Amino acid sequence: MRIATLLPSATEIVAALGCDGQLVGISHSCNYPEQLPRLPRLTSTRVPFTQSSEAIDTFVRGHLVNQDALYDLHTERLADLAPDIVVSQALCDVCAVATGDVIRAIESLPSKPLLVDLNPNTLDDVFDDIRRVASALGANQSGDDLVACRQLVVSTCSVRTASPRQRSHGKVLLNVIPTCCLSPVAAFGLSARWTISHSCKTTMSGAT
Repeated sequence: MRIATLLPSATEIVAALGCDGQLVGISHSCNYPEQLPRLPRLTSTRVPFTQSSEAIDTFVRGHLVNQDALYDLHTERLADLAPDIVVSQALCDVCAVATGDVIRAIESLPSKPLLVDLNPNTLDDVFDDIRRVASALGANQSGDDLVACRQLVVSTCSVRTASPRQRSHGKVLLNVIPTCCLSPVAAFGLSARWTISHSCKTTMSGAT
């Protein structure tokens, strides 16, 4: 099976399922596991990421107003690699190649690959996405094992932070606002859907 991934989380899920040897192409921003950067890059960004956060914010807002793409999908390279499965996302057009661009590219490919879109709104959705990717790759048992392992981590964190002994050693109360940039301040969760269970995660880590 030939697998192409278009964002880092997709690549890492495939690798965690033990299927990284079947990857034929990855996104421009994938950097883990370490052996993967030698694979062909299927995307590129137009975002001037080396500039200040203010400049990046202005650039992104302008492109969104004009409905211009922030990322490019190299369709010819994707066609040459002839993947059987493409793992992308349908959550945020600011974070990775827009869903519409991916669908149009896939429909034009002779190989007609299966598209698996990640679209989590909660932590449980992340686990569901892992299972869906695993099912598409024929790695259902690996998917169940990976989810069980991650759920155990979550459960362990919850138990430890709820322990009276842990709390008696002092607890710093934090007001947490997830942000994507500081100049200007842009907070996740006010309008974006992809602040995945952030209140749950900060509570498990001992913060509020």
